[in-house]
Amino acid sequence: MNNEKQSAELEVKPIPYLNETVINYNGQKVVRIKSSFFYLVGMLSVVAGIIMMSYEIPGGTFLFLNCTIFFLYPAVRFLFGGKDSVAGVIATFVVDAFIKSKIEESVKKRRKK
Repeated sequence: MNNEKQSAELEVKPIPYLNETVINYNGQKVVRIKSSFFYLVGMLSVVAGIIMMSYEIPGGTFLFLNCTIFFLYPAVRFLFGGKDSVAGVIATFVVDAFIKSKIEESVKKRRKK
C-alpha cells in the first residue's frame, strides 16, 4: 500500500502546452519540456535583446548572446536520450561556449587582415 502511494506521489503530471510525454529508446515514458518552448524563449530573447540594445538598456547584450543556449538545448537533449537532465544543460553550456570561442577567433582573424 505504501509503495503505491509513493509511486503516485513521484509521478509527474504533464502541464498542457509545456510538457510532453515521450517514449525513449529504452521504452520508458519520459515527461519533458517541449522543444517548441525552448525555441519560443530563444526567439523572444533575440527580439528582447535587440530592443534592449537599441534603447541602450542594460542586459540587452546578455539576452541576445545567450539565446543560443535555448536553440542548442533541444539538440543536446536528444543526444542525452531525450530527457531533461543537469548533464544536458551543462553540455549545452559547454557547446555554446565552444561555438562562441570559435566565432570570436574567426572575427579576430578577419579584423587583422
